[in-house]
Amino acid sequence: MPGFVNGHSHAFQRLLRGVAERPDPAAPSSFWTWRQAMYQLVERLTPDGFEAIARATFREMLCAGYTRVKEFHYLHHGPGGVPYADPHELARRLVRAAEDAGIALEIQRVLYLNAPEPAQARFCDGDLDRGLEYTESLRTTAGVPVGIAPHSVRAVSAAGFAAAAEWAKRRGAELHAHVAEQPKEVAECLAKTGRRPVELIAEAGALCRRSSGAS
Repeated sequence: MPGFVNGHSHAFQRLLRGVAERPDPAAPSSFWTWRQAMYQLVERLTPDGFEAIARATFREMLCAGYTRVKEFHYLHHGPGGVPYADPHELARRLVRAAEDAGIALEIQRVLYLNAPEPAQARFCDGDLDRGLEYTESLRTTAGVPVGIAPHSVRAVSAAGFAAAAEWAKRRGAELHAHVAEQPKEVAECLAKTGRRPVELIAEAGALCRRSSGAS
């Protein structure tokens, strides 16, 4: 039988299992409490720790019948958003972890251009041109398939989605995104643009045969 494909993975978030859930009905879990736990995890991750988590997670996938994983990779930089000497340090750790585990890897390198919260600094490339440059250089050096992934409508503008779609078209690469993470994002997008996220993405030309997404 063919193996399963994990089409949307955040390997480092494996450490959140059993940590971000609150059994207390007086203070229930939500997307927002989960996100704060995720930010706290991000702040303490080192490249070695990141690689170890990814390796263990990929091995778990193999045990469950998954033989290929598409990693939605957005933890790019060091603390405070300072790039590593190799700006692809953490992506290369993913490649090494996948090789060690024996799973086929594809990297969907995330464009994250709007980071109003300090905890998001490690995700953010700063501007569109730099994000595209990083994505292109990773594509040519990673040794695994690399696609482009504008994170969401709150982290990337419509112009950013359009540029990502054009990049993917020219290279025959996958275009992947979080279409809408939670209802608040949909409401904010409607209030700001008069369109729902999927409508905004479609108008930017980012819905095509190369595109995929998660919500």
